[in-house]
Amino acid sequence: MKNKIKNREVLQVKKKLKEFKSRLKDLKDAGFNPLPKVLDEINILEGDLQKSSIFYRLWNSKKIIVFIIFCIVGIYFIGGNIFSSIFLNENISIVEISNLKNGDYVKDNFMIAGSANNPNGVISNVHIRIDNDSWVIANGTTNWTYEWNTTQVSDGVHTISTRIFNGNVYSEEETILVIVQNTPALENKKPLIEISYPNEGTNISGSIKIIGNASDEDGDIQKVEIRIDGGSWDIAEGKTTWQYIWNTTSVTNGNHMISARSYDGQEYSMVTELSINVYNPSNIIPIFTDNFQDGTLNKWNIIQGIWDIESEGYNYVAHSPMSIGLVRRLVSKITIPDNVIITTKAKGNNILLETAEIAVGFYANENGSCYFINLGADGDALHIDRWEVGNQTNEKLDVNDNVLSENDIWYNVKIMLENNNIYAKRWEVGDTEPANWQVFYYGASPFGHHLLLGGMPGSLVEEFWFDNIAVESIKSDDSIDYTFNPTDDALVKIDGPDINYASSDLQVRNKYGKDGSSGFNWDSLIKFNVSSIPSGTSILSANLRIYFYVHYTERNPAGRDLNLYRATSEWEEKIVTWNTQPSYTSQPTTYSSVPTSFRWMTWDVTGDIQDFVDGVKTNHGWKITDENYFGEHGIPEAVFYSKEYENTNYWPKLEINIGSEPIN
Repeated sequence: MKNKIKNREVLQVKKKLKEFKSRLKDLKDAGFNPLPKVLDEINILEGDLQKSSIFYRLWNSKKIIVFIIFCIVGIYFIGGNIFSSIFLNENISIVEISNLKNGDYVKDNFMIAGSANNPNGVISNVHIRIDNDSWVIANGTTNWTYEWNTTQVSDGVHTISTRIFNGNVYSEEETILVIVQNTPALENKKPLIEISYPNEGTNISGSIKIIGNASDEDGDIQKVEIRIDGGSWDIAEGKTTWQYIWNTTSVTNGNHMISARSYDGQEYSMVTELSINVYNPSNIIPIFTDNFQDGTLNKWNIIQGIWDIESEGYNYVAHSPMSIGLVRRLVSKITIPDNVIITTKAKGNNILLETAEIAVGFYANENGSCYFINLGADGDALHIDRWEVGNQTNEKLDVNDNVLSENDIWYNVKIMLENNNIYAKRWEVGDTEPANWQVFYYGASPFGHHLLLGGMPGSLVEEFWFDNIAVESIKSDDSIDYTFNPTDDALVKIDGPDINYASSDLQVRNKYGKDGSSGFNWDSLIKFNVSSIPSGTSILSANLRIYFYVHYTERNPAGRDLNLYRATSEWEEKIVTWNTQPSYTSQPTTYSSVPTSFRWMTWDVTGDIQDFVDGVKTNHGWKITDENYFGEHGIPEAVFYSKEYENTNYWPKLEINIGSEPIN
C-alpha cells in the first residue's frame, strides 16, 4: 500500500515537470528564449527520479515536495519576466523624438512628438521625463505625444528622456538635450566699421593698402568686406584690424568709391564709403635702365668723389666708398625728358650718429641747380632739397618727419617729375609700396636733364650703394605717334594640332602638367603691319599690349612670365595650326609678367620694330608662350582678348613713339 502511494506521488511530480516543460516550450515557440541551463536541470531531475530508488524516499518528504512545487510555480510565473527581459534586450526596440534634436530651442507649451517600435509588437506604453523629474506616460504608443510646459523650468539646457514599457520591463532610455528660451533674447547690435586709410579725396596710384578697424559691442567680427565702385564684395585680411590690397591700375583714372562693411555672424554693419581720386600715368615708356651687371659705369659721368662697382654675391651695384667730407655725384650721360618716373634702390652708411645723406635727383650742370630727394640728415627724415651748385647754397623745400631712414638698409626710392612738379616716396625693400607720395614740391624749374645719384655736401664718414636704376617717360594716350591693331592673331594648341583657332581668344598655357607630363602647350601668335612708318625713322619706344581678362580661379597665372619670341617665317591667321606655325628666334625678345588683376599687359618690342622699320629683319610678328615649368594638375591659363572681340577698345595694339622721321 505504501509503495502505491509512493509511486502515485512520484507520478504527480513527474506530471508537474512535464507540464512545466510544456510551458517552457510554449514560451519558446512564442519567441522567448528560455535559458538552456533551466531545461538541463529539469532533464537531470527527471532522470534521477527514474534511476535512483533514493528519490522515492525523498519524494515522500512533504517538505521536499512543497519546495519543488514552489520552485515550479515560481519559475512558471516568474519565468515570463525573465525571458521577456532577455527578449527586450536581444531585439532592437526603438523610441525616438521626431520633432526635436540635440541643441534645438524650445519655449512656451511645446508638443513633443515621436514614435516607438518593438519588433514583436509588445508596447504597453511610452514613458517620458524632463531632467530628473518623475516618469510620466505619453499619449499613444507607436506614435506618441507629450505636451511640455517649458515655462515651469528655467531657461537653459534641459534633458528629455524616453523609454518603452512592454508590460513587464523597460527598454533602455533615449536622451536628448534641448535649450529652453522663454526670456526674449537681447536684440543683436550691428557691428561697426571704419576706414582709416586712405582719407576722403586722397590722390592715389599703383597698388595701395586700404586699412581700417571693425568692432562689435555684443559679439565678434566674423569678416570684413571691401567693394570698389559697384563691384562685388571681396573679403579683407583681418577682422578687428584689417587691410585690403587694391591695384588701382585696374580702374580708369578719376574718382572712385571705396566701400567697407563688417559682419558679426548675424548682421552686416552700415556701409562706410569714401571717394578717392586715382591717377595712374596712362603710358609708361622705359627710356633708361642700368643694373650694373656689365660691371661698369659706362652709362655715367663721375662728377665728384670716388665711384666703383662692388659685388654683392652675384649682383653688382654702384658704390662710393667711405670718405670724410667729400661730395659724391654720379650723373647719367643721357638726358631725360620733362615728365619721368625714376626708380632705384639705395643704401647708405654713416659710422657716426646720423643717417647717411643718400641723394637721388636731377642735375643740370656744374653751375646749375640740383633738385634731389635726401633720405637722411635732419633727424633722418625724408626731404626734398634744391642745391645751387654755383653759389653752394642749399634750400629745403619739403620735409616729412614721419618717414625716417636707417643705416645699412636697402630702400626703394621713387620720384615722379610731372610738369615741373616733384613727387617722391621711399620704402624698405621687401615692403609694400606706399600708396601716396610722401614729399612733393611744385614749380621745380629749371630742374636739370640728367639723373643724379650720390651724397650731398657736408656728408661725413659715409658710404653709398645704388642698384636697379630705371627712368620711364610719362606720356598721355594722345601723345602716341603710331597705334596699330593686329592684322593677324591666332591661338595654336598642341592638343589640337591640325585645328585652326583664328576665331578664339588668345590663350597661353605651359606644356608641363601633372608629374611632369608634357604636351599641353597653348601659344598665341600676333602680327602688325608697320609699313606706314618711313624707313630710317628713329624708334623711341614700341610696346605690344594685349588685355588680360580672365583665368580659372583654381589656375591663377598671376606672376608667371610670358616670353615673346620673334617669328622668322610667314603665317596667316585663317590657316595657321600648331603643326603649321612659323619658326622663331632661339632667344626671346622680352617677357612680361601676368598681373594679379585684369588689365593690359605690355611687352617692350622697341628693338624689333626698329629692325622692321630699317629693313634689317622681316616682320612676321611674334609668339607669346609660357616656358615656366609647372608640373602639376590644372596648368594656369592666361586668356586675352583677340581682334575678334566685339569691343575694339580691348583689341591688341602696338603703340610706337618716334624720335624723328628721316629728312627727304
